[in-house]
Amino acid sequence: KEFVKNILDWSMLDKVLFCGSISGRSIDKFKKLNLTEERGFVLKEAVKIKEAIADIECILFDKIKIGDHFLFLGKVVFAEVDDRFFKDFWDTKKIDLIFHLGSNLFFKSSPYIEK
Repeated sequence: KEFVKNILDWSMLDKVLFCGSISGRSIDKFKKLNLTEERGFVLKEAVKIKEAIADIECILFDKIKIGDHFLFLGKVVFAEVDDRFFKDFWDTKKIDLIFHLGSNLFFKSSPYIEK
């Protein structure tokens, strides 16, 4: 009934792809990918990835089947971000964010431009 949305940077794209395509029922993804499991700030059961640049802790309130996937809807109960990369906005001069276009297509952020 809980979940964490972990935000990882471009250097971790291979780990994001692995986690998104392999079930955790039969494999310990933390161990396999050498990631550090960390307890949530509010949540009691769901864990987060210590190496993430941000995380959003949520309480599940609905699960909707869409094709062969499920869309999980949750109420945000806590969020945190690495302040080396975020002040009032993501500092894309310091960090490359991952964007998913669909299918197997991804792109990363480019440095912001101030005018």
